Amino acid sequence: MAEEGDGTSKAVRAYFSDFIIDFLASLIPGVLFSAGFWLSFMIPISVSLNLLNNCPSTGDILCQLPGVEGSITAVGTTIATILFLTISFIIGTIVSRLTPKTVDYQSVGRLSQSDRDAGPSRQKSLDKNKVEFPYLDLKSYLDERGLSYLSSKIEWTWETPNRRTKHFINALKVRILASSPSSYLMLSRNEAHVRLSCSTWYVCRSIQYLSIVGSLIILLALLLLYNRGAKDYEILHAALLLFIPVATGLGFWIAKYFIETSFHYQRTREILHILELAHWLELTGVAPQIFFGLIEPPNPAGPDDRTGAAEGHVPAPATS
Repeated sequence: MAEEGDGTSKAVRAYFSDFIIDFLASLIPGVLFSAGFWLSFMIPISVSLNLLNNCPSTGDILCQLPGVEGSITAVGTTIATILFLTISFIIGTIVSRLTPKTVDYQSVGRLSQSDRDAGPSRQKSLDKNKVEFPYLDLKSYLDERGLSYLSSKIEWTWETPNRRTKHFINALKVRILASSPSSYLMLSRNEAHVRLSCSTWYVCRSIQYLSIVGSLIILLALLLLYNRGAKDYEILHAALLLFIPVATGLGFWIAKYFIETSFHYQRTREILHILELAHWLELTGVAPQIFFGLIEPPNPAGPDDRTGAAEGHVPAPATS
């Protein structure tokens, strides 16, 4: 009974930790997007309206915006914060569901040719259709690194690309979770890192575009001021406000670049951890049939043939 209670406690902790990781992986990109949206788009609009309405102080972005200051005061800091976090979480949840294919493709494109040839998605010329998880050349990649006990679980190669399927990895994750929830926590963290990087990449790309639009809005306002006959020093003072969307866009571009330089490595590490953990659970007897139905036995085995067991293949249970 004590062991059963301890196992239940570990499962509860694993599910709770998974929830926290999933929650933060959705909230953080949403907060980044909301902050970037304000800096790169809303502030340029406010600044432009201030300039065109002859605001006495171009530094006061709330000037000449009817009801804005009063609304912020009336709503209150607490309610405004809750609303900000709620909207951010919704946006982050939507972004976190976007496909990582595009990010992985951009990440592989950042690799040198030598690194690309040595990786699991090796190819001479970058092909978007071939940079898909799990990677086509994963079997050769594992063999070259002396991980033949893992490569024997991979059924697809360059010659048989149609056998590659994401269901193989997803099924292993489900079986690991059912067999050992506490062990699954490591995989959950890896997946959360991948999702967070992927979501942040999409946020960075969006803010880049918004910062360009925001900069153009301010430039248009400056052009209208010039046509109105504004003084040069006034235009120069207002032009300094371009720093806000430009700096925001540059900051998000740098973050996007660093994500692209590491994302493919994260995806490769994720699949290696899944395969290694599944193999260990099979080897230790915790989940002896974890690969059942996912890989085919090498040859029909006779009653005295132990080859299948030696290779890690478990025969189907007998049916009456």
